[in-house]
Amino acid sequence: MKRKKLTYICLLFLLTTHLAVQAQKDEIVILSVNDIHASIDQFQSLKVVADSLRRIYPKFLLVSAGDNRTGNPVSDRYSEPSYPTTALMNATGFNLSCVGNHEFDSGMDQFCLQAEHSNFPYLGANVSFKDSTKNKWIKPYEIIDFEGKGPKIGILGILEINANTQIPDMHPDNAKDGLFADITSTIQQYLWLKDSCDIVILLSHNGYSIDTLLTQRFPGFADIIIGGHSHTLVPDNDFHHGTLVSQAGSHLKYATIIDIKLKNKHISKVSSKNISLKNYPRKDDPTAYLINRFNNNEQLQKVLTTVADDFEEREELGIMVADALARECQADIAIVNSGSVRLHSFPKGPITLKDIYMLDPFSNQAVKFQLNGQQLKQLLINCHNADSYGAAYVSGCAYFCLINPHQYTDILEMTISFSDGSALDADKTYTIVTSSYVATTCMKGIDADLEYTGKTTTDCIINYLSKQKSINYHGRKCVVEIAQ
Repeated sequence: MKRKKLTYICLLFLLTTHLAVQAQKDEIVILSVNDIHASIDQFQSLKVVADSLRRIYPKFLLVSAGDNRTGNPVSDRYSEPSYPTTALMNATGFNLSCVGNHEFDSGMDQFCLQAEHSNFPYLGANVSFKDSTKNKWIKPYEIIDFEGKGPKIGILGILEINANTQIPDMHPDNAKDGLFADITSTIQQYLWLKDSCDIVILLSHNGYSIDTLLTQRFPGFADIIIGGHSHTLVPDNDFHHGTLVSQAGSHLKYATIIDIKLKNKHISKVSSKNISLKNYPRKDDPTAYLINRFNNNEQLQKVLTTVADDFEEREELGIMVADALARECQADIAIVNSGSVRLHSFPKGPITLKDIYMLDPFSNQAVKFQLNGQQLKQLLINCHNADSYGAAYVSGCAYFCLINPHQYTDILEMTISFSDGSALDADKTYTIVTSSYVATTCMKGIDADLEYTGKTTTDCIINYLSKQKSINYHGRKCVVEIAQ
């Protein structure tokens, strides 16, 4: 009797195992991340999760929705910029990545070098090179059929295009070798993927609001949109017009597991779940070793000065950057676009070279020019309207904006004042300093002779802080915005 019972249990176990394996054959799992921004320390957690899923699911994909680089000087300022991120993506086993706007932060040639070193393709259907021989480094789409076993998955890559500049959100100098097309007209060219594939996925670096709009504009085209750019942690199982839309925040704090159940090689059910990587209990030791090797850079640990009290707001950090530009370039007023300030807060204590390179990873050149008061106001309005991060930070003055509550780019009133209590003089000439990015993207309608100082914004910050025994910007404000 005991023998029969044992035999029954064994048969039940084998049957259960067979059914589980069969279920996995009719299931695809995608692990997706986006806006990694060179957060290399988190790869040791991502590798454990990816390897665990690979062991369970034969049909598994690991993808990124773009912006893999920029944000960590260990990677960005490596002898070959961004190589540490590329090496770790290879070690983790990425299958695909969308092209993000920050992929080109060291120029398009440097991107090609990293693409050459990558064990996975980059997708961007609306991105190409003026030199057609380089187009091999960006593919418009990829069709995956799991070695002929199906289903056939068509994955289309799309990169955002700024409506004002007609290029992705980047320094224009870094885009001069590229050709960029409108996302709507581009997608229309690839609607045939729906008829040629069992499943269509849009790998999109456009931001959550655009992704949801695309589900309305192209209903039924994409079964899944895996997004990036806006750093949005999209809730689990977020469906729009029948399309699952996902995005996993940024900086590898989270990843999204997309589970696709199949019937006759088509989707019978699809779901998504975000998982936290930040405090993941297990780490991959070989990956941790590689990360430690890249992090071993004593130069980046050099202390510049001491922060006396916490920076609690990005604005406080932006004012410090503006002060550094004004002081080091001997200008009346410094203007810093909010999108260039990449730290949101900073604790009291020592501040190092690495911290500054994380605060300002772009190292644009500082540019000086003369403007009258009316032109200065127009420049601040242009900066406000061009930057989705918010109003520009300034040194040498402060300003107030009254904004249309229904349209952020509609400034009803702007008042500029100075620390001595005086108001802006529309006819007075002021010496302005800003970054080359602002000088080339926000000067529409403003005529000025630009003086390129030969100093980078990062060098200005470093030199300024090196001269201070300590700094304290706690509670500092330079701009007030009110919607009315």
